[in-house]
Order: sequence, then C-alpha cells, then structure tokens
Amino acid sequence: MEAIKKKITAKQILNWLLCFIIIGIITIVCNFIGYDTGIVDAIPGIIILIALGTVGMILGAVFPKIPGTLWVVIIAMLSGAPIFPFSDAVIMYTNKIELSAIVPAILAYAGVAIGRDWKSFKRLGWRAVIIGCIAMLGTFFFSGLIAEIGLRLF
Repeated sequence: MEAIKKKITAKQILNWLLCFIIIGIITIVCNFIGYDTGIVDAIPGIIILIALGTVGMILGAVFPKIPGTLWVVIIAMLSGAPIFPFSDAVIMYTNKIELSAIVPAILAYAGVAIGRDWKSFKRLGWRAVIIGCIAMLGTFFFSGLIAEIGLRLF
C-alpha cells in the first residue's frame, strides 16, 4: 500500500489551484469576448471546473498509478451523470463555458511552460517540431473525417 500512496503537500495543491484560477480568469475573459457570456454568468461554471480539476489532480497525486488528468475526466463524467444528485446544476453552469474559450488559456500556459524550460525544448530539435505538426494535422484531419462519417450516417 505504501507504493501506491504518495505524499502530497499543501504547496502542490496551492500551485494547482493558482494555475487553475489563472486559466479560469483567462477563460472567463475569452468567453465574454468571444461568446458574449456574462462574466457573472460564467463564474459558477469556472468554479465547478476548478474544483473538478483540483480534486482530480489531488487523487492523481495520492494514487499515481492513475494520472490526474484521467481522474479529472472520471470525476467530471460522474458529476454530470444522472446518478449524481447535483448533475443538473453542474451541467447548467458548465454549459455556459465554451470549450473554445478554454483553449487560449491552456495554450498560453503551455507556452509559458516551454519558455521556462527552453533548453529542454531546444534539445528536442527540429524533428520534434515536425512530428508535433504532423500529429496535430493528423488529429485534425481524422477528427474531421470521423465527424463527417458520423454526420452522414446519422
């Protein structure tokens, strides 16, 4: 059991919370500018997303065999499932947050993370950039293809 559980510190939790809050603020602004959703209307949904993310990351740190991002997905799915007593409220508030409004914040965070570790990024070299572009292009192309097939079938 010792190998499964890992010690988590308050500093780690605060770092996650700070990161989620910064991303939440950027998301609220993007949601307001791009989708005309009122700032006050978006705050409950962002708070729910921050809570889900924080709990998932804590579980990922406590049980490292399952990554924190997977815990976030599991908790988010359960909180929106009909068996959860507050699922209607979770869905109502988080529906006010557009997925496209979250992307700029996450990309900004990724850019800062790469910028902080520029030496490691440079060691990857030009091949990593090409592979990354091919992976993104392939993901975009096949997602569109699957969506097109699904739309035509149904």
